[in-house]
Amino acid sequence: MKIVDRFFDTLAARDFPTLRGLLADDVWCRAMLVREIVELHTADDAVRLFESWYGTPAELRLEEHQHHPMMGRHFVRYRMGLRPHWAPERWHRVEQSGYLTVRNDQIQRIDLACTGFFPT
Repeated sequence: MKIVDRFFDTLAARDFPTLRGLLADDVWCRAMLVREIVELHTADDAVRLFESWYGTPAELRLEEHQHHPMMGRHFVRYRMGLRPHWAPERWHRVEQSGYLTVRNDQIQRIDLACTGFFPT
């Protein structure tokens, strides 16, 4: 689906204003992280969450991604390579997977699980 591809592209480009445009105003975003579970209910909050993960690394690259439809939702998986601001001398890898719900050409719901950041 085109919007899912745009989701990957905006993350890789760190184009957070465009990411905001892909999300419904009342998007429901849940993320199971290493140390906490985050639940958000606005597009602005969801964008700030993605920006906190991917907005500050000195370098970032989308290494791998995939998606397919699953009973009205879209399974997504992507792996990023990055040099985080807290360890810019070393590349790290993070992978997220989950489901997006799309209606009216906007992402209505995001459910993700995150591996955390691992040095490579």
